Formats: sequence, C-alpha cells, structure tokens
Amino acid sequence: MDIPYPGLKVLHKAILETQGFRHEAQAYFFDLILRCLINRILIRKDVAAHPKILEERILRPMVVTGLPRSGTTAMQRILTADPRCRHLPFWEACRPSLGRAPGDRSEDPRIEACQKEIESLAPSREAYQKIHYTAVDSSEECRVLFQNSLISQAFHSMGFLPSYHEWMEKNIWRAYRFHKI
Repeated sequence: MDIPYPGLKVLHKAILETQGFRHEAQAYFFDLILRCLINRILIRKDVAAHPKILEERILRPMVVTGLPRSGTTAMQRILTADPRCRHLPFWEACRPSLGRAPGDRSEDPRIEACQKEIESLAPSREAYQKIHYTAVDSSEECRVLFQNSLISQAFHSMGFLPSYHEWMEKNIWRAYRFHKI
C-alpha cells in the first residue's frame, strides 16, 4: 500500500528503530501522529467546504527565525503581545480545523480539548515548561502547525530520531507546501 504522506512512513520507522524509547513515549508519539492525520483530513474537508480559505491574504506577516534556544520564542511572544497583532494560540495550532461554520461565535470546543491534552501530559511537562512555556491560549510558533504535514523538527526534538531528521532536512519544503493550505 502506498502511503500518501511520505513523512508518516519515515517517522513511524524512525520511532520503531530508536532504542531507549519507553513504551509511554512511543504511545505519545503515535497519539500525536494520529492527531496530525486527523487534522490533515479535517483541514482538507474545511478547504473543500470553504474554498475561499485559499484566497485569504495575510497582510504584513511577521516572521521570526533563528537557531534553537536563541530567544526566538521570547521575541515572537513579545511581538504578539501587541493587541494589533493576530497571534496563533496554542489550541488553534494543535487543532487548526474550524470544525464549524466560519463566524460561529459559540464557545470553541478545540480550546477545552487542547486544555485536557495539556493536563494529561502534566508529569512529563514540568521540565518542558521550564524550556518552552505553553498554555492553551499562549502564542505559539508555526512548528506546531508543521506537525500536521508530518514533517517538523518538533518530532525530532521530542526524541533522538536521526533517520527522520536526515530525511526531514531534505523534505522540509513539503511542510511549507502543506502549511500554505
């Protein structure tokens, strides 16, 4: 069977071949991959139902780049603290699909779902929070959105996946193509 998402096959193989992953870590990776696949399906469904999404223009986007651990997250959060900026909240990055009609102002169920996910990771998150503070409504980077392409440094940063990292470096352009949607 041909897998339509090239990152899926490479990522799955890298997780299985990596020594030292506890069963819980593997389970987390596979749950995350499942969420990303569901997101992909929902995003494509949104685009089919609302094709004007692809015509949406982002005027004057801010792009912050830099090496890991160089302060890019802090810079991005300082810039998005300006009320004139529309930032990407963590809950929206994790669950980008509308799941309902645009303009529906009722409480968004994605927020609660993301909060529950954050709480379920509480024991392993303490150390991570010291490195990269995350809350359901905190401003997030697009690397979380890139996870939905299954081509993201986020996977490599969660565990030592050398074969995936090598493949990802050659195929990161695919993530940008999917991110355009």
